[in-house]
Amino acid sequence: QTRDKDALTLDGVEKILNELSQEFEYIVCDSPAGIESGAHMAMYFADHAIVVTNPEVSSVRDSDRILGILASKTKRAIEGNEPIKEHLLITRYDPERVERGEMLSVEDIKDILSIPLIGIIPESKAVLKASNTGTPVIFDLESDARLVLARAHDVTSDDPDLSAFKARGGKLLMYHGWNDPGPAPANSIAYYGRVLQTLGSDQSDWLRLFMMPGMGHCRGDIGPDQADFLTALDQWREQGVAPATITATRVRDGRVDMSRPLCPHPQVATWMGTGNPDDADFYECTAQ
Repeated sequence: QTRDKDALTLDGVEKILNELSQEFEYIVCDSPAGIESGAHMAMYFADHAIVVTNPEVSSVRDSDRILGILASKTKRAIEGNEPIKEHLLITRYDPERVERGEMLSVEDIKDILSIPLIGIIPESKAVLKASNTGTPVIFDLESDARLVLARAHDVTSDDPDLSAFKARGGKLLMYHGWNDPGPAPANSIAYYGRVLQTLGSDQSDWLRLFMMPGMGHCRGDIGPDQADFLTALDQWREQGVAPATITATRVRDGRVDMSRPLCPHPQVATWMGTGNPDDADFYECTAQ
């Protein structure tokens, strides 16, 4: 939604969603706060709706109105199809203010809206202060966000010493798309290299990295982005069969139009020089 609230049309939004659905399983549509044209556009084609509310009476009242629109003015409702699946997310929740009667309780909100609760996000005084002053919250030395940042090393996954995981019989299958805009694919290669530096140059009996040509962040972009990593990992862990290659495919218009063998890093898939260059059968894994 822009200043010109007529810039978007239902036909235009539907066209965009249809195009995106060719590449993505989930499409998230959001809109500015309030029940205006942006909200109507965002919910009209929905299959699921996450209704975000805070414990204030006015917010819950607006959420109740949204539920009424979902039930009567969306595409599914108008065409008489299965109703949109509704989910409740409560934000800015402060138990102390609830105790003082300044906010509705979780049970109050659930009773009013009568839809399944999927999560509660607590109120942060530091975030509220940062929003009002225009100062990034991490600059507030007393804020929870600052404390979390200071302890980020405790929760990040960049420790290369995986000896305990290895000793328990763990198998780690990593993958990363070469076209990922962030985090950079080089980060995964660098981490893989640090593990080898820490534990020894050959860890292929429990650790393998597969780089995916042309794939974006987890999926999408121009390359093959679908691969059955779970089966490969299950066979490796339960049957001792390490994945020498994993076939990745790209699906367009309901059919596979490209496939590639994924090779354990640092090997790469190399075309044999003959045959269909979009068919994995005409590639082999070679050392760089």
